[in-house]
Amino acid sequence: MRNAAKCNLLVFLFLWALSLSCAGGTTNTTILEDGSYFNGTSFIPFKELVIQGGKIVSINSKHTQTKGQRISVAGKYVMPGLIDAHVHLGGAPLGSDHWKDAVHNANSLLNCGVTTFVDLFYEESKCKELKQQLKYAPEYYPTPIMSGPILTAPEGHGTEYGIPTRTITTMAEAHTITNDVIDSGADVIKVVYEAYIRPAHTLTKDMVKEIVAVAHQRNKKVFAHVSFGKEAQECAESGVDVPAHLPFTSLSDEQVVIIKKSGVALIPTITVMQAYAEGFDSAYVNDPLLLQTNEISYSETFTHQGTKALRPSFFYAFRANLKKCVAANIPIVAGTDAGNANTFYGYSLHHEIAQYVKAGMSNAEALRSATENIRFIFPNIKTGKIQQGYDADLLVLNANPLEKISNTKSIAMIFHKGQPVKKLAN
Repeated sequence: MRNAAKCNLLVFLFLWALSLSCAGGTTNTTILEDGSYFNGTSFIPFKELVIQGGKIVSINSKHTQTKGQRISVAGKYVMPGLIDAHVHLGGAPLGSDHWKDAVHNANSLLNCGVTTFVDLFYEESKCKELKQQLKYAPEYYPTPIMSGPILTAPEGHGTEYGIPTRTITTMAEAHTITNDVIDSGADVIKVVYEAYIRPAHTLTKDMVKEIVAVAHQRNKKVFAHVSFGKEAQECAESGVDVPAHLPFTSLSDEQVVIIKKSGVALIPTITVMQAYAEGFDSAYVNDPLLLQTNEISYSETFTHQGTKALRPSFFYAFRANLKKCVAANIPIVAGTDAGNANTFYGYSLHHEIAQYVKAGMSNAEALRSATENIRFIFPNIKTGKIQQGYDADLLVLNANPLEKISNTKSIAMIFHKGQPVKKLAN
């Protein structure tokens, strides 16, 4: 008994000493040295960027005696990890013959520098389990924000994919089902409002208002799938927090003003619209980042010449709409609709923000759209900025993206919650 007590005491003393060591910052500390970090407008030189417990604890202009693993980033550019505010993790960009499971798609996101994503349609019964799996291994998977099912009308958009979702026919159902979905673990609510493209199979404006009221009472944001400019306007008037696409019909000047006054942010998803309306050139389909990070057979499927438009008569106004919204200073939060045709996990976000620059954004504004602008939707989120107390979600680049926006693809290192990221085996 005396020996057992002595053994227990030694174990206690060891654990106590270990806890003191952790508290003092001598373990689980990473220090990036001698790089430059993006402050939202420019890259600022630093001597130390100190990471502990998955958080940024300090940014120092001088070297200190802080103990930890030191990593030189001399000559490199450190920006916040990217955020894709519209993905479908259960999708397959090249169709079901090339389907990979959701965890592989999440890993592709992370290895392209996307450290947080918003999934806007995933099977409700499997959503909690997937989120737990992703959160358990931050070195392999980005941070998930997930809606679970879409709230739509019978035979409305979202019902055509064979994935169980929620359909609403009455105001009472709008109230009850919204609560049910939140109770089942939804981080956000996704609604479909297509009153002018599918008037026989859509939620009504009053139903959308009821969904918004319930969601906001429970501190949940509401994303809306829209197709026409009038639908985007009416969603803004109904209190929706963010239209999840730019409409593909022309936005009038009046509609732009209404959307601006409502205070909503917009998620353009230019990449998926380009896939349908225009197709992609050879540079898009042969980019090394795509071939290194997405499903291996993708490179065998594409022709070297690029891809053809899948539905060339649609989405004709999306680029003009983006230019109008950029000129009006409507908040833009980057999102791609990854998981749809030729819209790849992670890689497509680099293409997306390059389209914003073509539409009139500065490079710094485009970088903010995929990082700190997430605050326009989630004001209390602690990622998207390099600042003390924020998650250590970092993208280390070999070249300056303020000089050339495509330099976001020149990736040297990625950290998610302070951990270097790893690639899953195919």
